[in-house]
Amino acid sequence: MLKSIFIALTALVICRMIWPISSALQANGIGFPLSALKYESQAIPLLEGHYAMEAYFSHDGSKIIYQGREGDRSLYPYLDVLVWDYQPWKNPINPPTRLTDNSKAGKSNAECTFFSPNDRYIVFAAGRADAKQSDQVDFGGYPYYYDLTKEIYIAKSDNVTGTMEQVTKNQAYEAETSFSPPILKNPRLPDGIYLLYTSSRSGSLDLWMQQILDVSGERRVDGPPMQLTNTPLHQEGGAFFMPDGKRIIYRAWEFDTANPQKQEMEKDRTNYRPMQIHILNIETMEDRWLTSGNARNWAPFPHPSEEMIVFSKRDFSVSPNNFDIYVLDMRDKENLHQFQITTFPGFDGYPVFNPSGNLIMFTRYFPHPRDPSKSLFRLYTIPFEVPQ
Repeated sequence: MLKSIFIALTALVICRMIWPISSALQANGIGFPLSALKYESQAIPLLEGHYAMEAYFSHDGSKIIYQGREGDRSLYPYLDVLVWDYQPWKNPINPPTRLTDNSKAGKSNAECTFFSPNDRYIVFAAGRADAKQSDQVDFGGYPYYYDLTKEIYIAKSDNVTGTMEQVTKNQAYEAETSFSPPILKNPRLPDGIYLLYTSSRSGSLDLWMQQILDVSGERRVDGPPMQLTNTPLHQEGGAFFMPDGKRIIYRAWEFDTANPQKQEMEKDRTNYRPMQIHILNIETMEDRWLTSGNARNWAPFPHPSEEMIVFSKRDFSVSPNNFDIYVLDMRDKENLHQFQITTFPGFDGYPVFNPSGNLIMFTRYFPHPRDPSKSLFRLYTIPFEVPQ
């Protein structure tokens, strides 16, 4: 997932008069599928005028939690964690509530936030005030930077500043956080609720987890960290549990062993190498690739039915600087099928389903043609029906 984003000028992805031309470009050369055009036509923006990105629903569907800023970038240079009562039909909308104060304190971005299964806790990552930043990295048409060291925090959702606890202290990149559902009767794990995250503490990006709450979700537990993946040439992250609590989905890319420079996490970050989505059974440790080919398949999130995942895709054969939202249908386990949801000529990312599975929420980027500080991330939703 993108962390510590500092937007720079990227006129190549400006939404302007080229849209009719761009929308006609597709791998098959005959335009977008009608289903994608139908979905795109139903996209609804949320939080008008607010800088908001990477949002997730609470488990009861009544709130969304996201990273963003409340006002002018000169006053709020860093991102904070905010929560909003999800009532898009109200006019005017209820204002969001800022849960962290990293922006005013001038520390670092607070991001990668997620609700616990009963919505009593939140988790998020924040960079150290003295953290070294990466070199500029291009991702989907705009450059960004990220902190090479991040730490993970947990807090009660109704009193974040008063209950915040630091979970990791490893002088490493530790972020891309989520919670498990209650895990019961796993032969390898004690019963409980687990924190799932990405860490570079072993020298490459790997998946880790540790028990952080009891089964009820009410009591804090400090379980030992457990490394799920140990693949020096594959960089894993952006992981989420499937609703069954037995499998996780994640994205991974492979280092180019012929180019040692690309093995440094802060160098280049393999901008144009394919990225694939995997599913890992944490009971048997069986791992399966769900995507393949010359594309950056990224940011997967499961449907509550467990039969589909939504993800963002950058197809290098179509446009190197364009991300669109796709859904992967896994009902036929031998013949996985992808279908396109958005057709915007720019960045669409961080897609998620709501708890009912009838809505997709995602982040869309609008670059400013002259002043990068005025570029904007916006949240959108699209109604979703499971295809027959």
